[in-house]
Amino acid sequence: MGLSNVRINLINGNLGGVLSLNDGVAGLICTAVAVSGKVDLGVVRRVCSLLEAQTALGIEKSGVNNHMYGLIKDYYDGVGTNTPLFVLPVSDTVKMSDMLDKDQPYIEALIVASSGDMRLLGVSKCASETDVIAEGLDEDVALAMSKGQASFEKYRASMRPFRFVVDAKSYNGNVADLKDYNDCSINAGSLFLTSKSGEANSRIGLLLGALSKQPVQRKISRVKNGAVGITYDPYIGNQPVEVVRDDWDTLHDKGYIFLRSFPGKSGYFFSSDRTATAANDDYASLSNARVIDKAVLIAYSTYVNELGEEVQLTSDGKISPPVVKNYQGMIENAIRSNMNESISNVTAEIDPQQNILSNNQMVVSLKIVPVSYLGEIVVNLGFDNPNTK
Repeated sequence: MGLSNVRINLINGNLGGVLSLNDGVAGLICTAVAVSGKVDLGVVRRVCSLLEAQTALGIEKSGVNNHMYGLIKDYYDGVGTNTPLFVLPVSDTVKMSDMLDKDQPYIEALIVASSGDMRLLGVSKCASETDVIAEGLDEDVALAMSKGQASFEKYRASMRPFRFVVDAKSYNGNVADLKDYNDCSINAGSLFLTSKSGEANSRIGLLLGALSKQPVQRKISRVKNGAVGITYDPYIGNQPVEVVRDDWDTLHDKGYIFLRSFPGKSGYFFSSDRTATAANDDYASLSNARVIDKAVLIAYSTYVNELGEEVQLTSDGKISPPVVKNYQGMIENAIRSNMNESISNVTAEIDPQQNILSNNQMVVSLKIVPVSYLGEIVVNLGFDNPNTK
């Protein structure tokens, strides 16, 4: 028999005392240039504002590390100051697929530096004219997504889950070329496809900051969140967002997140919080994914204290009803106390007939009813003549 532990298995396909959980702690891995006494490649730095990053890392808008500066500025424009961001600068030989590789040291370094609290991760490599384009983007993008999913599975198993955002860089502007991620099962990561004029990198700091700011159940595309705080015109490829309006539906349907606008409203908003998977996947949105991550950690924290505990059985060797009720109530109360506004309901079920005497294992079925969202509002509008009634 293996070492005592609490294992949480995620169930997919079912949708058709307060813990201190840092839901919005983010990490960033990006291309940088070493600067003596400031930027040490491969070394994680914790910052809490753009000003602190400028001081600690010596970065500025027009300096050699302007790429890192732009990412961090966008992040803090979205989340505000006094929010920790763990930054890992790497050389330009490190690809995004390397950054997200479970066998490389980068993710582990961020998780260790954040004491296991990192729940969000963004990766970006400086775009280059030598980037090889495949399926409309730098060919490394698709591999990075696959690597990120594998890393998520690895760290989720050790109760250190995170969701990731990849820079959909070097877009060739042809929406028909883009990979359709509905055919994939990458429900731990998202692709952001919005840049500035003249830049081939997407501004993933905007997305990362928005995720850090909002509670886990809240969609970043919620209009009441307000417009994204940018002072530049957003581009998709080499065209302004508005010019490629006819591509929006296709971009969304293929699983990409981008900035969009609404007639009559000023500013720009996130198109969705899609992950790179089929639309009917339970975790096809970052909001659902982050909710389940939080529930996983609460379930673990609740039950880990019970390992090795004596369990009273009935005369026929089954779990006694009071024990069943106690363990069901324990997890339901913990989830409700910590996630009251993040979910609609939670139910725990324990089969008292399971043979705990033989295998020393108790299986708990935990079912969460998420909140729902208004994705579309249909208004049937017409004239009315009261005299005809």
